[in-house]
Amino acid sequence: MTQKFFVYGSYCSGFCQFKKISVYAKNYQPAQILGTAYLDQFGYPLVFSDGADQIQGELAELELDQTQLAFLDEMMGFNPLDLQQSLYLRTEVQVTTAESNGEKAWAYFANPGQWNVAGAQKIENGDWKKTLMNSPALPEVLSEKQKSYILKLGASASRDVVRIDLNLYRELMSLELIIDKGRRLALTKKGQEVYRYIRA
Repeated sequence: MTQKFFVYGSYCSGFCQFKKISVYAKNYQPAQILGTAYLDQFGYPLVFSDGADQIQGELAELELDQTQLAFLDEMMGFNPLDLQQSLYLRTEVQVTTAESNGEKAWAYFANPGQWNVAGAQKIENGDWKKTLMNSPALPEVLSEKQKSYILKLGASASRDVVRIDLNLYRELMSLELIIDKGRRLALTKKGQEVYRYIRA
């Protein structure tokens, strides 16, 4: 069945997560909703349903069966059986497009109970695209070599040793993406989240 979703940030066309939902997409068009946006720790927008800023994004028509919808929910950090622990909440929202002022679609909003925005940068007027143009998100600025190593390390078993050169080691340590455990390197919590962003 076809369902409409409002997507923003890394799930918009041209960003790193787009390919994960584009396989289900029948149609995309520019759209906007009302909300409030902050930057998360990686520099991507984190959108809350409260607020009156115009959040730009895309209205996507996705062809999904129930299994695919459950997979999408899981990928987005939404568990319909445990709303309190969900990172995001799938909520029906009014979407404005060039053709329509009140289309209904699903959107994944940040769950206020799971995100602490104290000290986080609020995105002026909700214009996350402008913010990302001026200061790209971390996964967008990593070199191919850095991404390749993070992907290898993220996919390795706990006893595997993934070799690294000294320059790459220094770069990823300074970004706080890896940790030296003595006999082997591992992804930090931040590194694991970046791995989640960039893996295919």
